[in-house]
Amino acid sequence: MPVKVLRVGLLLSFLCLYLEWGKRQHAFVAQIEWQIITLQKDTVNTFMHPLVLLPFLGQLLLLYTVFTSKPRRWQTRTSIVLMGTLAFMVLLVGGLSLNGKIILSALPFWIIAVWLWQKE
Repeated sequence: MPVKVLRVGLLLSFLCLYLEWGKRQHAFVAQIEWQIITLQKDTVNTFMHPLVLLPFLGQLLLLYTVFTSKPRRWQTRTSIVLMGTLAFMVLLVGGLSLNGKIILSALPFWIIAVWLWQKE
């Protein structure tokens, strides 16, 4: 499988991470990002949280690697690490709460991340 396809798959699998908190409160990462970008009045303070800023920078870096002709290995691996901070927290929360939906939403990201890390 081409590396560019794996990069796009990694980005899409990250956006499909599923989060649940409280009663009847749940969202995908893509929905949360959209709300932060479009609906928040204090977007700068929201982005300064490490679990928001690092994965967002990882997504931007991964998008850069998708659209450049010869991206460097460190760029892809750095984006995996940055996005992996949130993906690890999601997997950890899913595992600790034994929530199958959360765990299953995180598995594609980690499978593609390991595959891409080895292929790079």
